[in-house]
Amino acid sequence: PALRALRTETSAGYQFDTERNAMLELLDQDALYFGGDMEASLALCGQVAGRIDGVRPVADIIDDCARGCTQTLAALADRYVGG
Repeated sequence: PALRALRTETSAGYQFDTERNAMLELLDQDALYFGGDMEASLALCGQVAGRIDGVRPVADIIDDCARGCTQTLAALADRYVGG
């Protein structure tokens, strides 16, 4: 089956293999997601994975989102309420 997965040595080995089914052979999801073993299974992801360009602390991401929300709300208030 077609799917999206992060590229690792393991996933690359299945890329053009039409004989094996990685989803049936690589079943150790616990080792991947909870143990951090990126070769234990396929780390499934969506289209957005290609847009990730760094790793940031969650607190920074939440602060950025909150700041953007506050700025947008202020701009809308100026435009429609206080304008």
